Amino acid sequence: MKGFSQRNIKYMRQWYIFWNNKSLIGQQPVAQLKVSQKQEYINNIFQIPWGHNIYIVSKCKSHDEAVFYINKIVEHNYLRAVLIHQIESNLYNRDGKAITN
Repeated sequence: MKGFSQRNIKYMRQWYIFWNNKSLIGQQPVAQLKVSQKQEYINNIFQIPWGHNIYIVSKCKSHDEAVFYINKIVEHNYLRAVLIHQIESNLYNRDGKAITN
């Protein structure tokens, strides 16, 4: 293959390192899931556009947070602008904490 920009190669490396973090103590979160959950987790990662993936691995601090946003993208079909807004407004930490009657 050819034609990849230097920036895109750096993003690919960052994406790989984020999802294959070998420095975690214990099993990786993916290894702790049941087989059907693992497959869904992996499918969701590959369902979202590359630009969404780049933004998620750049801004999310944990795999749990990243998976939360990936699931939201798949569930609600977020555009990248909506994803950026949701991450910047910290949807992960405020989801389900709204005061209701």
